[in-house]
Amino acid sequence: TDTSRVRLLVDLSIKYYLTKPDSGLSYATMALTISRKTGNKRGEMHALTQAGFSIWLLGNRPAALQTFFSSINIAGQLNDKWSIARNYDGMSCVYSEQGDGKTAIEYAFKSEAIFRHLHDYANVVDELMDIEDFYKADGKLDSSLIFGKKALETSERIKEFTWRSQILGSLGEVYFRLNNRKYALEYSYRSIAIAKQQKQIYNLIVAYYALATTYHGMGKRDSCIFYAKEMFDLAQSRSFGLQISDASSLLANVYYGYNDHVAAQYYKIATSIKDSLFSAEKAKQVFIIRITEQQHEADLKNAVIAYQNKLKLLGIL
Repeated sequence: TDTSRVRLLVDLSIKYYLTKPDSGLSYATMALTISRKTGNKRGEMHALTQAGFSIWLLGNRPAALQTFFSSINIAGQLNDKWSIARNYDGMSCVYSEQGDGKTAIEYAFKSEAIFRHLHDYANVVDELMDIEDFYKADGKLDSSLIFGKKALETSERIKEFTWRSQILGSLGEVYFRLNNRKYALEYSYRSIAIAKQQKQIYNLIVAYYALATTYHGMGKRDSCIFYAKEMFDLAQSRSFGLQISDASSLLANVYYGYNDHVAAQYYKIATSIKDSLFSAEKAKQVFIIRITEQQHEADLKNAVIAYQNKLKLLGIL
């Protein structure tokens, strides 16, 4: 049935978005198309959420944010608290990457509170990890360390491994900024080991970046280059646009003054990726504008029907 197809396509998008976000977006878009044709609002909501996460990982932050807003609008109509929290999670990540740490933290706390109320502790771990990461980005290392430890303790208590690698890697970065190099390297290597063990491509890319930047900060150029290249190759093989850009920018920076020819090559790649993301953004913006327009049309239609029913009750129509 169409409902089952939508559910399966959304599940496929969930399976793919952290390994191949372009495939994740493709499955989410198929689910969205079927949901719209059949009037399946719940399916449309879930498809939009997954599209939002895939679009975010492909590098189009404005379109991702608009997609999450479209999904949360439906979630509110359906009183689906879990989906509201899931969209808050995505929105917090986008706001953080846009440099709005305050708003990112606010949405992460909202999401964490809902998941905790629903006893969904795996997602509580995710939100605690995000809060830790957002505080770190704002330079509030003491707060970052507190929430990072809470995330790790909860992860170990419920025996979850989806976010364990990212938590460890992020804690490694915090310890490095606190000048504790021993713990910085220890947590970073543990992060890589778990990501490999669990075959988590996105987490492994993030772990490589954390370790590469740690070595860069320590002045160990060869180690930095090794892990930055590992990150670059893996990100490129899976079309993670933002991570390709991060890795190539880091490599260009490390090679500058050491091997300017190679530095220039990575700089060109970083520039090309940014241009590519901009082009992809324009293409996906058309997609997201259609979503927004259709949502507004549906809202207007419902408002007109409600107004006509009210007039009938009053005996005017």
